[in-house]
Amino acid sequence: MKNELIQTAIAMWQEHGYHNVSINQICKNCGVTKGSFYYHFINKESVILEYYYQSINGLTLDIDGSLSYTEQIYQLIKESTEPISRLNTDIILVLLTSPQIKEASNYTQSSFNDTYLARQMVECCRKGQLSGEIRDNIDAEKLIDTLLITMTGNIYRWIMDNKSFDLLQKDREELEIIIKK
Repeated sequence: MKNELIQTAIAMWQEHGYHNVSINQICKNCGVTKGSFYYHFINKESVILEYYYQSINGLTLDIDGSLSYTEQIYQLIKESTEPISRLNTDIILVLLTSPQIKEASNYTQSSFNDTYLARQMVECCRKGQLSGEIRDNIDAEKLIDTLLITMTGNIYRWIMDNKSFDLLQKDREELEIIIKK
């Protein structure tokens, strides 16, 4: 039921816009009551947050070990950016600016840092530091945290610029600046 609500809501928001679709409409399309919706979610914003965390936690990453560590991190960036890039602008803005998400920012940041994806980024960074490929004057966790904050800023710019630049290319450029020796 929870996944059906998420998929239905995202599809409806993609087609009609986030602010043009009510919880009642989502429930009607799923054939459930509002009580069922509120059993799983506290509001519409929490649906978007759950969509994103399910997307990044559900990734099955098969990173090519023959790639450089920088390239492996970039592959992980691509995997984490893809669920966002599929969404329309107003959904992304809600994800980034929701009061619920701002109130839970410490929770959401620690939640992301606990994902398999974030742990893989840190592990690639550590290996790259040991091999001499990635700068080692800053802790791997701090480098990846800085990279993730920069990626969030890139998403904001991308949205404000009406998706007028290649988000992944910008993330790649920032990756090079942040981690390269």
